[in-house]
Amino acid sequence: MNKLLKMLVLITVITLFLLLSSGCGKNSVTGIYNREFGDYSSSTMYVELKNDMTYKSGEPKLGSEGTYEINGSVITFTLTTRYLLFPGEPGDMITGTIANGVIKVGDTTYKK
Repeated sequence: MNKLLKMLVLITVITLFLLLSSGCGKNSVTGIYNREFGDYSSSTMYVELKNDMTYKSGEPKLGSEGTYEINGSVITFTLTTRYLLFPGEPGDMITGTIANGVIKVGDTTYKK
């Protein structure tokens, strides 16, 4: 019986380690979202959401980088750096929605 208990404890510890190291509990919204143009997806016009609540972008309307906040299904981007020749100033906020690997800002769609 003692040997069986040790084996169960060992299996439980290994299972917990595998679950924790596989990313369970991480922010599932992080990653790269590419802009969609109908059936075409652009890898140069993208939004990358990072774990530290910052983003990097190849999308002029969102600026080159900034911070983001998610409240339910609403995502708010705050520009910290803008692209030259495009509108927007540091501190400007742009709001959209995020759900199921899709970000929508106005009529623009980004998919993970």
